[in-house]
This record gives sequence, C-alpha cells and structure tokens, in this order.
Amino acid sequence: MPQMAPLSWTFLVIMTLTVLAFMTIMNYFNSTMNPLINKNHNKKLTLSWKW
Repeated sequence: MPQMAPLSWTFLVIMTLTVLAFMTIMNYFNSTMNPLINKNHNKKLTLSWKW
C-alpha cells in the first residue's frame, strides 16, 4: 500500500518532535529546580514542597 509510507514517516517525525520537546522541557525543569533542590538539600522534601 502506498499510503503506509507517508503515515510511518509522519509518525516518526511526530515522535522525534515530541522526544525533543520532552528533552527541552526536562532540561528547563532541571535548570530551574536544581538551585532550589541544592538550597533545600538539608531540609525535608515535605517542607520544601510547602514553600
């Protein structure tokens, strides 16, 4: 079937775009959360979540 090839290519493109977006979001989340985690390293997680 000739219609299966573009479907698979679009699926691969969408998967790669979602993976790249997830990687960028995780990098941004880690860069924003790392100073807070390092600052509240000695405190409990419940106390840090209340802030």
